[in-house]
Amino acid sequence: MGSCIRSDFLHDLPTWQLETPSSIISNSMKNPLTTTASLAALIFAAPCVSQAATIITPTGSTSTVAADAGTSALAVINGSGLSATVTTGSDTATALGVTHGNGTLSQSYVTNDPGAVGGDYYAQGGVTPVFTYTLGSTFNDVDSIVLWNYSQTAAGSPSNNSLQTFSLQFFSDAGATTQIGGTLTGLTITRSLITPQTAQQVFFGAGVDFDGVQSVKMTLTDNYFGAGGGGGGDRVGFSEVRFSQVPEPSAALLGSLGALALLRRRRA
Repeated sequence: MGSCIRSDFLHDLPTWQLETPSSIISNSMKNPLTTTASLAALIFAAPCVSQAATIITPTGSTSTVAADAGTSALAVINGSGLSATVTTGSDTATALGVTHGNGTLSQSYVTNDPGAVGGDYYAQGGVTPVFTYTLGSTFNDVDSIVLWNYSQTAAGSPSNNSLQTFSLQFFSDAGATTQIGGTLTGLTITRSLITPQTAQQVFFGAGVDFDGVQSVKMTLTDNYFGAGGGGGGDRVGFSEVRFSQVPEPSAALLGSLGALALLRRRRA
């Protein structure tokens, strides 16, 4: 059984369980036993109420490999093909319901064909693209990436130009020179149908997140060349990117923990 309760269940709790931290503290000398129970209930409930994941939208995007004609590195952060606005602070669960129409090349990034004759982009000497995203601020608890993949093929047919595997590096400065932790490798997303593309959230691993992040490098390491049921593979690309974070514990939770510690000292 889980260690928290739903926020929509709070209205069924007795009123003593719904006291604010300030009222709990002011009442602590009147009834220590009840106050302890109030604090425990608030601490128990707070994580479920306060820790919804939120979106981080990069403010800048560059690539080491020039985009094919009509596409651009900036297209993957400007939301031009999305069915709804997905900005920093947006609810991640809501963002996962947003689709990407991919109606024109200008709404995506894709490389050119280095051999100009088809074949595998990577096998025929295509340079591995490395994106650098600046986030516009410092973010903590970054635990996943949200991607909308690339597709410009016949309706219902997966594009083998779609991104398949990639790696991520996180940096504490906007210039992406001071790396935080290790490099995440072998991250994977699936091929997509032409329209509408759905969001894919890729978590970094159980308990894995990054603090103090100002910029991110993303290396596109493979496409879907040779995969059955699709065409292409002489390029690599994707359509849109966001990151997601789990917020720090709420001020109410932190205040409650401090109040509980203070109350225990008084009772001792």
